[in-house]
Amino acid sequence: MEGKNAALAACMVALAGCTFGDNNYLRPNESIVDDGVTPECVGDYDRAPVLVAAKAPVFPVSMLNPTLIEDRKTRHLPMSWQVDARFDVGTDGVPLNVRASATDPASFGHHTAIAIRAWRFKPALRAGVAVTAACTFTMTFELG
Repeated sequence: MEGKNAALAACMVALAGCTFGDNNYLRPNESIVDDGVTPECVGDYDRAPVLVAAKAPVFPVSMLNPTLIEDRKTRHLPMSWQVDARFDVGTDGVPLNVRASATDPASFGHHTAIAIRAWRFKPALRAGVAVTAACTFTMTFELG
């Protein structure tokens, strides 16, 4: 029985992932810079921040338990979780004040915030000088 559960868990890991925008699939913990990921940013700048290094969030391992997955399916509970994140891109290109919307379970919001804190940007510029910009980003975790 343990072998079956391990095999099922391995399949679930392969099926778990993240999407953004028009349901473009992101592989967990892999670079997303060339995948069209662009946070929405606002501020008093001439050039918006540019994402130069970023990885997709990791799907929470706690949600990959085969028994939990079957329970969610049986009770018709959601198999996707949307996280809305807000953060500032500082003058050094590092995300600051990262805040993720509440999720149930909370691990989806936590994983999104952890990933965004590791992202790096070319900072926004105003008249050639780096300035802070306020950004938002929506991530959807899906278990299929």
